[in-house]
Formats: sequence, structure tokens, C-alpha cells
Amino acid sequence: MYVDNTVHTPVPLEAYMGSQPNYVALINPGDLPVAIKVSKNGAEAVWPMDGTPGDFVLPPYMQQPIVIGMQTGSLITAIGITTDSVIVFATPVEYIS
Repeated sequence: MYVDNTVHTPVPLEAYMGSQPNYVALINPGDLPVAIKVSKNGAEAVWPMDGTPGDFVLPPYMQQPIVIGMQTGSLITAIGITTDSVIVFATPVEYIS
């Protein structure tokens, strides 16, 4: 998804039919940090501020994805730090033992 300093519309994290992903792999290859929120209700991502916890921040120039847990049927929202757009990749992952 392309992200700037406006909260991105919630995007469903879905996998192939019949699959129930319980993780999401996130990578930000762009040159600006991005705040990410993964939730069941599509809540808006917010930046952490003094005295207020924010959401998960993806650093710029990532070389490897970060994998975080999620509930089945989750939505993802994101917000960038400036009006410049960066692209963030979110791939649902199903753990198979």
C-alpha cells in the first residue's frame, strides 16, 4: 500500500481461500518511517508521542520483513510521517507445523 501522512483506509489481511493466517510479514523499503496498526476493527494507525503510546513503527530502508501476530480477519492501517509517499508491503502468513 502507498502511505503518506494521511491515515490509509483499512485493508483486509486475507490469504488464499480456506487459509487462516495468524501472522503478517511487514516490510518498508522506502526512505521514511511508517506507523502500522493491525486490528479487527480497522482502527487508525497513530504515531507514538510523549506520554502516549502509538502503534508499531516500521523503520525506513528495511532489508528483511518483520513478522507480527494477528487475528484471522484483521485489517491494517498505516500513516507516514510526511506528505511524501512510501510503499509498504504486508503479506499474511499462515504458520504450519
